Amino acid sequence: LVAGKIPASAQINYDYTQDNYNATLGKSEIRTPQSLIQMSGPFGAYDSGLEVKFHTNDLKKWDDFITAIRGTGVESHAIAGSADWQGRILGPIVNPTFDGKMAAENVSYDQLKWDSVNGQMSYSPDELHLSNTTVRLGRSSAALDLRLHFDGAWSFLPTSSWNLDAKFSHNPTDDIQPLFDLHYPFTGLASGEIIGDGTRAHPTFD
Repeated sequence: LVAGKIPASAQINYDYTQDNYNATLGKSEIRTPQSLIQMSGPFGAYDSGLEVKFHTNDLKKWDDFITAIRGTGVESHAIAGSADWQGRILGPIVNPTFDGKMAAENVSYDQLKWDSVNGQMSYSPDELHLSNTTVRLGRSSAALDLRLHFDGAWSFLPTSSWNLDAKFSHNPTDDIQPLFDLHYPFTGLASGEIIGDGTRAHPTFD
């Protein structure tokens, strides 16, 4: 293969209607050496309801795909790790909402890194919302609800608002601070709640 190309095989079963630019998939799948997508249901220019199961051993291989969904001119973010996601792709296929349950390991998102992330995820041009989610790093874990508000085009701008509510119990501070990219000069065991909000450029924590 040419460098940068990924071999893939697929079996796609579909009915297509030209009148409303809509297709309905029967049980279909796409395979690569490190990923598997299984899908069924309707999708189209105006509305979609695809049921999807997705697994990959390496999210970095999907960087071009994620960039293509978010569109040109949008700030890119380095995402890595292995992941499973099961849910639905809703709305117009060119600006979809991904809504479902995820489980990921050895995860990184820009400078943030976690051993695992498990919970509900909704990802759309308007926001990223993680609910009923548990993140783990080393000996520490936290239950969190995180919402990042986008500009309607997948971008988390310096002026974009966000909200975080994270609870933890008897966690070593050496491990829990990196969960939230915090660096306070103390060590010990910590229990409590972190509330975050503000904007990306001016975050606040309580």
